[in-house]
Amino acid sequence: MSKWVAKPVAFEVEFDGDTVKVSADRLKIKDMSALVGKRFDLSTPEGQMGVCEIGGEILPKYLKTFDGLIDADGNAIQLDVYLSNLDEFYFAPLTASILLKLIGESSIKGNEKN
Repeated sequence: MSKWVAKPVAFEVEFDGDTVKVSADRLKIKDMSALVGKRFDLSTPEGQMGVCEIGGEILPKYLKTFDGLIDADGNAIQLDVYLSNLDEFYFAPLTASILLKLIGESSIKGNEKN
């Protein structure tokens, strides 16, 4: 029996001391192929730029909810604010974590294969 369900997947990532809860639709083939095999070295400015660029193209199409990230003033950062700031270097590690989790959630797990 398939484990696929027609609803967004939910997962958490840790970023800057916060636990960010995300729900997103699974990646479509075109966007998955743009991500698979890419290696982003987040310790370099080039790697950070790569994550921000590809995240800016892909994430707005898939993210549904985004909760748990708090700014320096104690305010919750909403999904629309995060998406409008995807080109900020500051968010590169968060964007990379979300993309990696989304790739995993969009893929068939080993125990789910026929």
